[in-house]
Amino acid sequence: MLIEILELDKIEPFKWLKTFKFNPLQQLEINSLLNNHVWITAKREQIYVNKMTTNHINNCIKCFNGQGNMTIPNDYLGGKEKWLKIFKEELVKRQ
Repeated sequence: MLIEILELDKIEPFKWLKTFKFNPLQQLEINSLLNNHVWITAKREQIYVNKMTTNHINNCIKCFNGQGNMTIPNDYLGGKEKWLKIFKEELVKRQ
């Protein structure tokens, strides 16, 4: 595990990719993930965005936009807009 997320780990697996209201402790953990650009996959694995493949980043963007194999809720781990910004900045760095 890259970042300790004890509170987020309490979320039941079937709720993980659902619209979910986070408690204050979970929100603190989410802020840590955002600040460190650490994504949590659908399998609940942590990965630094700069270590993700370009294909994985593009798939996450598609899923946020309802065009992928699964749907990522708009409020997932701090919100769609924050993650899209992180993902797009990473893609620009790679050019």
